Amino acid sequence: NLLWNGTPKKLEGEMLLEHNTVYVEATQLADLYKDALKDWRFRIGEWGMRVNGRHVELPSPVLMKGGGVYLPLRAVSETLGAQVYWVEESQTISVLMRS
Repeated sequence: NLLWNGTPKKLEGEMLLEHNTVYVEATQLADLYKDALKDWRFRIGEWGMRVNGRHVELPSPVLMKGGGVYLPLRAVSETLGAQVYWVEESQTISVLMRS
């Protein structure tokens, strides 16, 4: 489950759990962060990427699954100014964008 600024958010694809990291497909992340994301660059298998001109170390590598590219949700979110929380009781990831 994903809460986006307190509102349930339905993603077109599934979130993946790999390497103890939650991943979201890159095009969906780009849509979620369309106002904050200016430019990003990444390569499949790399443990780092560039987001808005800043190098970001990733906790797990960029993945390709089923023809889609998946990026670590927390690393990208925090780089773009969001806070990410895990809510154990509801098994939900809560993402809050800072104003």
